Amino acid sequence: MDFSIDASSSVESSDSNSSRSDIDNELVLDEEQKKVLELEELKEQLLLKRRNLVSQIDGLKATVNAEKKKKLIQGRNLDSNSNELLLSLMLTSNRFNTSIGDERKDPIQKIDGLSSIQKELLHKFDTLPLLNVDLRLKYLEDYLFTNVDVQVISNELANDDIVHSTIVFFFKLSDLSITLTLKYDQVLGILEEFEIVSISDNYALNIMPIVKSCTNNPNLFLFFCFEYDKLIGKRNTIMNEVLTAIKNRLMKYEMLNDNETLVLYNQVLQDDGELAIIKLELNYLIAFNDTDSNFRLPSTKIEQSLWKDDQLITNNNDIMNSLMKEYGVFEGLKEYCKSCLFPIT
Repeated sequence: MDFSIDASSSVESSDSNSSRSDIDNELVLDEEQKKVLELEELKEQLLLKRRNLVSQIDGLKATVNAEKKKKLIQGRNLDSNSNELLLSLMLTSNRFNTSIGDERKDPIQKIDGLSSIQKELLHKFDTLPLLNVDLRLKYLEDYLFTNVDVQVISNELANDDIVHSTIVFFFKLSDLSITLTLKYDQVLGILEEFEIVSISDNYALNIMPIVKSCTNNPNLFLFFCFEYDKLIGKRNTIMNEVLTAIKNRLMKYEMLNDNETLVLYNQVLQDDGELAIIKLELNYLIAFNDTDSNFRLPSTKIEQSLWKDDQLITNNNDIMNSLMKEYGVFEGLKEYCKSCLFPIT
């Protein structure tokens, strides 16, 4: 037997397998290198996007800073212009002062709230508010106390320092009228006396708690009255809106005690076929808090009582209060009235 042929074929087979393995390894390396190259390319793209975004952010910051700087410069220019204008006015006033008569040159000129606007302006060299009482009252009525009419009935000088003033305050929402007298020391700038001369008869009893607690503080007294007037105006609005929403379905109704009490009547058919009269009474009360301190703000309280043929069914307010808490005062009262007066049969 000849074994030389078998040996050579074995060697050739071994060489062939080895070359195939090398080719496979080269293919694997090519795939890995391709992935690495792809990742490197993606990395470069992301870095480029990042650089672009950073550049955009820097540009936006520069724009914002430029606008801020521009506004700041404009503000400084405005301040500079204001200073120049004020200086010009002062110089003009000084030149005007040198060409007027002896009355203006007199250093002893008394200017107070009773002085005319023309006289006060003639002697005014500052930017403080004018002292004129009528002008101050006008702006208070126009911008701060729009629902209050203030009238100065009299201003009398008891002597050179003391002023006696009688002032009437009319609160438009409640028709509350209050007359006060003030004794004011103009030199010391203090209020020496304060007296409540009169209060509208229909509100005198309700106002009495704060009269006792504000005997020496007219500002606090008027503040409480102003808040009381606003609450009354709100009550009048709500009670009338509730009545308007349901009055066409009622048998009759009554509004009593200056909109404090609303009585509603309706006739309903019972299960036994008999008719019954349902009466719902709403009381919208406003009173000053009963506290030991002098700070007694007014507050509201709403109560109800439900009647059937003159027999009290309930005066528990829990359901009504829950509805008002859930839907608001007006909507809550309206829904409560509907559920009581127009039951579903």
